[in-house]
Order: sequence, then C-alpha cells, then structure tokens
Amino acid sequence: ALRRDRRLDLVLSALAIAAMTIPEFVSATMLILVFSGWLGWLPGIILTSANAPISAFFPGIILPVAVLAMVMTAHILRTVRSSVIEVLDSDYVRMATLKGVPYRSMVLRHVLPNALLPAINVVALTVAWLLGGVVVIETVFNYPGLGRLMVSAISDRDLALVQAIALIVASVYVLVNLSADLMTLLANPRLRTAVEKRP
Repeated sequence: ALRRDRRLDLVLSALAIAAMTIPEFVSATMLILVFSGWLGWLPGIILTSANAPISAFFPGIILPVAVLAMVMTAHILRTVRSSVIEVLDSDYVRMATLKGVPYRSMVLRHVLPNALLPAINVVALTVAWLLGGVVVIETVFNYPGLGRLMVSAISDRDLALVQAIALIVASVYVLVNLSADLMTLLANPRLRTAVEKRP
C-alpha cells in the first residue's frame, strides 16, 4: 500500500484476491496434486489416529496449514492494504508530511499503528473461524478436527456432544472477540481517551 499501483502491489493484490476467491477445497486439491501426487514430498491425507502423539501429525498437517494460511494471509493483506491507504490519505498524515516529519518515522509511528487496528479484528474472527469452520479442509485431508466431530455428532443425533461443541465454539468466539476489542482499545489512544472521559 505504501507503493500502491506499482508492480509489486498489483501482483500481491492479484494473488490475495485469487486466494480469497478460490474455494478451500480447490486449493487443497491442487496442493495435494502438486506436492503429494507429482512431487511426492508430503502425504496427501492424514492417516494418523487421533490418539497418536503430536509429532506424528507434523508431516500431514503441512498442506492443511498451507491452505488455511493462504486464506488468512489474503484477508489480512487486503484489510491492511485498504487501511494503510486510508490512513495515508488522512489529514494528520498530510500535516505530518508538511511539517517535515521523516517518511520512515511517519510510517512507523503514525501510519502502521492506526492501519493495523482493523487487522486485529480480522485476525480475531479468523482464529475463531479456524476452531469450527474448517470442515471442508478436515474432510479433504482426513483430519480428525472439531468441525468433522460436529458434523458427525449432528449425523448421529448426539445432542450432548453437539451442545458441548457449540458451547466451546461460542466461548472461543466470545473470548477472541473480547481480546480483539481490548487490544484495539489499548492500541488506539482516541478510544482510550473516549473511555476515560465517560462518567
């Protein structure tokens, strides 16, 4: 965003849009074909049981993590880019430029702290989504995750398990969003001042 409409900005924006628009199961299938089918570097599915030690999952989770990281990074990249462009066009940044504030200092002290605030909420929602919203990825890679457990519990009409998983997911959503709000409050002096002035 600091060099918008340049070649690097256009390439990164195009890659981010592609990562956001391509469905996860398509990205997962493509990675399996390339890294498991053609190159043979990584396993295509996870054949380890849920009771196996954590180290046994490492080779198999590389591709699922790569797919999820692509989606998360694309959303964060687009959010930060839009926010940086908005902050760069703000009046106080223009005033700092007119006062002769060094560009590097202006970016580090004024632009980035304000531009990262929307990204905090995006990261919080993405982390909460990772807990139970990745059923497709878990199905493609045969990963025994919470999303597949929820679907299995619904299919088996296991009401107690469905309620337990729903309670866990809801609790994580609340805690993550509360943490994001607190981080935003601490990072934004204007919000802190507004809260302190309230009776």
